[in-house]
Amino acid sequence: QLEGTHLFPECAEILLTNPRFGAGAVLPSQMIDDASFATANTWTYNRRYFFDIGLAQPVNLISQLNEWANYFLLDLSRVGGRFRLTPTANFFEDGPHEVSAMLTYGNVLSFELSYAPMEDRVPPTVNVKWRYENQVSTDDGSGIFPVLRQVTVREDTTPEDSRFITVDISEFCTSEVHAIDVAK
Repeated sequence: QLEGTHLFPECAEILLTNPRFGAGAVLPSQMIDDASFATANTWTYNRRYFFDIGLAQPVNLISQLNEWANYFLLDLSRVGGRFRLTPTANFFEDGPHEVSAMLTYGNVLSFELSYAPMEDRVPPTVNVKWRYENQVSTDDGSGIFPVLRQVTVREDTTPEDSRFITVDISEFCTSEVHAIDVAK
């Protein structure tokens, strides 16, 4: 927990700007788009996506933040030389998005068409591991220790014998809703 927060965008911004344990010694704060991080904070808080992790080993910060951002349905990018964090999905909370452009071989110079085999086109069954944390000790003696939980998600039309994909986000995910959204 960094300075009392459980929000991934806030943790990411702290890691990017802190000179003691982050990249702040080499990354000027002007390279952070504060407004996009604030918007991402609100978005993750409203979705109840919390970032409960501990780091024991040094990591490549930008690569790791990119990986984690994907699990929070966020995109860490650089726009105009500044790091920006934006949601990648809206779950139609504001209505459907309108298509504003189509990328085809006619307007993309490096367009390459390839076909996927039919078995790769079948939607997979996705199993996501997450961590349930008891807040109080119970009468059955289970205590307040975390319990590893799993949720399996598939489309209605997905065959029972479809590909099975397992995603383990139990390192930081403590919400079943978050795990289901990652599976989707």
